[in-house]
Formats: sequence, C-alpha cells, structure tokens
Amino acid sequence: MRRLVCALIALAVLMGSDLAWARRSLHDKQSALVNARGRFVDFGVVLRVVKQDLVNGTKLRKGWPKMVVLREHRLGGMVDTQSNPPSMIGASKNPVIWHCSEDQEPIILHGDQMALGLLVYGSEGAGKTTCLVMWHWINVLKNLGEGREGGQTAPTEKRLNMVRAEVRKLWRSGWYVYKKTEKLYEVVDGTRLQLVSTHQQSKDEGSPVQGFSWSWGGRDEGQDQLDAHEDIESRGREAADGNYKQLITATAKDSSRWRDWRDAILAAKVNGVALWERKTLLGKRSPFIDPSFWANKAAGMDPREYRRRVDAEDVAPELAVYHGWDRERNLVARPRIACDATAAVLSGYQSYCRPGAGFSLLAGHDPGNIYNTTTFLRLLMFGEVPTWVVVGEIQTKQTTAEQHAIAVRDYVQATFGIERGAESSKVLVICDPHGRGEGQTDYQTVYMAFQRVGLDVFSAAPKTQRIKRSARVGMLNRLLGDATKRVRLVVASDEGRCLAPVLVDALESLQKKPGDEDPEGSQRKDEGDKTHAPAATGYALWLFEQEAFTDATQAVAARYARGRA
Repeated sequence: MRRLVCALIALAVLMGSDLAWARRSLHDKQSALVNARGRFVDFGVVLRVVKQDLVNGTKLRKGWPKMVVLREHRLGGMVDTQSNPPSMIGASKNPVIWHCSEDQEPIILHGDQMALGLLVYGSEGAGKTTCLVMWHWINVLKNLGEGREGGQTAPTEKRLNMVRAEVRKLWRSGWYVYKKTEKLYEVVDGTRLQLVSTHQQSKDEGSPVQGFSWSWGGRDEGQDQLDAHEDIESRGREAADGNYKQLITATAKDSSRWRDWRDAILAAKVNGVALWERKTLLGKRSPFIDPSFWANKAAGMDPREYRRRVDAEDVAPELAVYHGWDRERNLVARPRIACDATAAVLSGYQSYCRPGAGFSLLAGHDPGNIYNTTTFLRLLMFGEVPTWVVVGEIQTKQTTAEQHAIAVRDYVQATFGIERGAESSKVLVICDPHGRGEGQTDYQTVYMAFQRVGLDVFSAAPKTQRIKRSARVGMLNRLLGDATKRVRLVVASDEGRCLAPVLVDALESLQKKPGDEDPEGSQRKDEGDKTHAPAATGYALWLFEQEAFTDATQAVAARYARGRA
C-alpha cells in the first residue's frame, strides 16, 4: 500500500513538472514569436477615405468598382517595443493601407467631440465588422504602451470567428500574438484585446464578461446582447480618465424590447451631454459594392425584407394587426407643456364613488384569466389636433379583480397625484362590456371591485354590451394614422423610456393568420397572449372615438383649447 501511495505521489509530481514545463515552453515560444518581430515594429496605418466614381474613378483593388480617394489619415508609426514603456519613436516606414467610406470614417476615428458610445445601425454589406476591427486598432494606438485591455463581445462563437477573420485581413501579423485558448490578442507593445461570447447556456451561469477590466469595448450584433449590457458597461473601470469608449454594431430586428432599449440609451444624458449617438451604415452607400448588386436584390427580394435587410428600417409584421402603428410617428416624447383637454371631454360623466368630483385621467381596463391590464390616457392638443396620449399602463399577473383595482389606485396616486382625497380629481375607468359578446366580464367581480376601492368604472358599451373586435382594432388603426396620415393616438416616452412598453410590444408584434377575418382571432389565450393592452386602450376610447362620436370629441377639445387661448 505504501509503495502504491509513493508511486502515485511520484506520478503527480512528474505530471506537475511536465505541466509547468509545457506552460514555460508555450510562454517561451510566444516570447520568441514577439521577439522575432524585432525591437522596432511598424504600427503605421494609412486610412484612405474613398467615394465611388464609375466615370472618373480608378480600380484601387481587383473586384472593386471604380472610385476616387477623397482624403487620407496617417495614423501610428514606428514603435520601440522594448523601451519602458513601449513608445512611438518615429513615422511609419511601411504602413498598412486601409480604405473606408465617408460614413465609416467618423466611426473608425471616434473623435473626442463625439459621444463616448456609438451605436452603429447598419444593413447587410455596410461594412460594420470592418469598421469595428479598424476602430479597435485606433484604440490600441491611443492606449499605446500603457498595458491596457479592450474587449470585443459577440452573441455567439460564430460571430466572434467573423471578427477574428476580419482581424486577420486588416491587422498586420507582426502586430500581435493570438492566444486561442484565452481568445486574447496580445499586441507586441503589451496592449490586449479580449474576445468574449455573451451566450449563456442557463441563467444559473455567471455573466461571461464578469472579471474583465477594459479601457474600451466593442460589441458585434448588439441587438442580440441586451442581457449582457449592464455587465459590459461595468467593464470600463480601467478606461483612461474614465472615458470608456464603446462601439456597438447592430442590425434591424423585429423586437420591441430591442427598439425600446435602443431608444433609451440614445436618450441617456449626463449633465446634458448624450452618452450615446447613433450612426447609420447602409450597404447601398458603400463605395465597395457595385450598384447593380442592389438593383438585383431589389428585383428578387420581398419588398418588406428588402426594407429591413438593405434599408435597415424597422418594419411591421407582414400581417400586422395594428398596421397603423409606426414607432417613428406614434412613440413621442411626453409633452411638458400642452393644453390638456381630458377633463373637458370627460365632464359629461358623474362620479358614483365621490359625487361632484371631476375626472382628469382616462383609463381602459381589460380583465383576463391570467393578466389584468389597464392603460391610462390623456387628451392633449398637439397644435390644433386633439391627440390621445397613452401616459402609463399597469399589468398584473394572476391577481384577483380587487387586487388589480388596488394596484391601479396606488399607481394613479403615485404617478399622477390623483384619487388622494376630497379635493383630488379622479380617474375614469372604462371596462370591457360585461354582457354577452366575444368575451364576458362578470359585473360583480370586476366592476364592483373597482368601486369598492373608490374608483369609478363604466362599461365601454352600456347599451349593446358588445364591441366587435374588428371595429375596435379598426378604430385604433385609424387613430394611429388615418388615410391622410393624421395621427390622433400616440404613446409617450420619458427620456427615452417608453411609458407603456407592454402596449407598444403588442402594437408592434401582433399579426393575423392568412385568411383570418378576425384580427385577434388567431391569438392564443394563454400566458403569451398580447391582446390585453390594445384591448384595454380600445375600450377606453370606444365611447369617444368610434365613428359616431369622434367628431364630437374633437369639437369639445377644440372649443376647450380656444377658450384657454
């Protein structure tokens, strides 16, 4: 037994010494590789900005259309890699030649006059990854000899490999050593670039980017890395003077969550200074692609896909239920100063819970087996156009009617400062009709629940006790943008944060099945059902904006506005 133990110990010692030897050998080989490049390494780059010119231009490279050079930037130079610290000692003798478009130029150079963060929104063939790899080298030059590390993330290993392929094309092999097991580029001056896939197998795993300290950071296909955003933001602790420059490349994606996130970071400011700015790269503007390629694409591609993939547009689902919705048009910054005609339009209603009190806020409520949903609106004058503005929402999951009613009351008290006492104005809640129809709402369990907590609730169809879905959806589409592009329904945002994200997600994603005449009939009534928020909004507006009443509502608002003028 003693001999066996001794043998095992000897084997372990031998294996440990072999492992240590292997590590030293690898280190020696890498050191030799760096030293083989010589003490003086040319880090020079000439960045030539080009423009396509099929008539007067020349062929700068085989396969490219004819183009002209507009200007060039000489960057970097000769570096003494063995000085302490490594430093630039002179002009480049044999620089690498890069070419970029006019749109790529400011992104690659990323001057200090720009925001620290650049969101580069691009289409296919726009050169986003090329731009990203050039940008990284510029940051290496800016941090030369300081031993700093940059980061590059991607949503998958496949995307990281595409970045690596671009590095091999653009970076001179004498500039760096790539450590495959660590996914680390080690530049010969001591600067590093760490590659990380942000894909997580499960939520139980820690963030893949935790533990790194970066001075700058790039992200490829940022629309697929939203869950890693906060962690990547926190990596910039080592940035010089706290200026953590970032570059995110992104592609148009049919996702409300992505669009909300994008709009929020672009609106973020510190002391009035924007933290991020958006840049757009379109393949059709690239000087490196012949125009005939895009003409062939347009001829052979579905127009909707062409708009998304080539024009980088946010496009609605092909069979969108709410086809009137347009984020650029219908998602607006909350007006700080506007004529509020809500109380005037609601003045015809009397409070049962507190007689004599007036209403200053409109709400629509849609009860459900899983979700209870309420949206909140005000009628504001946008110039001379009375416009309904969705200013909030609340959705509770698996709550009783009374629990939801309490949540609504607490929400309007905290958010709008109403329903607080005898002198306070009230919210008027309009609910799904409680009679026979495409869905039934029990009067006792829903209507009475609101009244028990002091909220006034009315039926959206007190006489007919029924609203056809097609009519309700049609009304919302008309208000979102009628045939004349006149908009009378918008959703508010506050400093880039959407105030009704559940509603916006539904408006952007709900779609019909081919041949289904019922616009919401194909939606499954389960946990994934997104129809509740649009339905609640439709109920709120039905008594004011169905075809028979819409002119009267606008007239009341206009008279009120004129009286205030």
